[in-house]
Amino acid sequence: MGSIGGAGPSGGGTSAPYTDSTYYTGGTKSGIHIGGVSYTGLAPELGLTELMTWLTHQMSSADSEIRRDMDAIGTTHETVKALKELQVGISAMRSKLDDKKLVEVVEPWKTYADDPSVMRDQPWYKGLDDSGRKAVEDFLARTIDDGKGGKDYIVAECDLDALKTGLNDEISSINSSNEMAMIQLQSRIAARGQMIQLVSNMVNAMNETAKNCISKIG
Repeated sequence: MGSIGGAGPSGGGTSAPYTDSTYYTGGTKSGIHIGGVSYTGLAPELGLTELMTWLTHQMSSADSEIRRDMDAIGTTHETVKALKELQVGISAMRSKLDDKKLVEVVEPWKTYADDPSVMRDQPWYKGLDDSGRKAVEDFLARTIDDGKGGKDYIVAECDLDALKTGLNDEISSINSSNEMAMIQLQSRIAARGQMIQLVSNMVNAMNETAKNCISKIG
């Protein structure tokens, strides 16, 4: 039998000072790892009720972390999708450059030039890092009223290219971060699966113990 190195979550009927900020390092089978903790033997002072309570607590925490990671990944996917749609507008403008290398600003960039606060309220904008926000802000700052009345703007080819480069860099950065987030999510899901397997093994062992006790009584 093993012992407790640190402690597990609080539970009645035990003499060990279990708290949420410490961890149970015992277990039921040598070689099992859950959340980076090695389970090397069930501690005699930790009852099954306490262990099951701890596992339930850990699984609930794992579920919260998995949902949080999935939400974050979903948000970044939407950001990348929006940025690619904005790039379509950039390509459309670039294809209409006149002999002075100027072009009329198209939607949604025209709306953003009219009122930058509209852009700043967009989820995709809020998902950008500082360099990404600077790229779009610099672009809008360089749009010029076409002087024909109304709210039409023109922009130079060099500014289009600078914005395109800035958005490309932002998309690459987001995709790189997403890859790391996916690896972390897969790790959390795997750890949760190990917890479920441990619970299943414990329940089976408890059933076998009960059967043996009943057979001896009989």
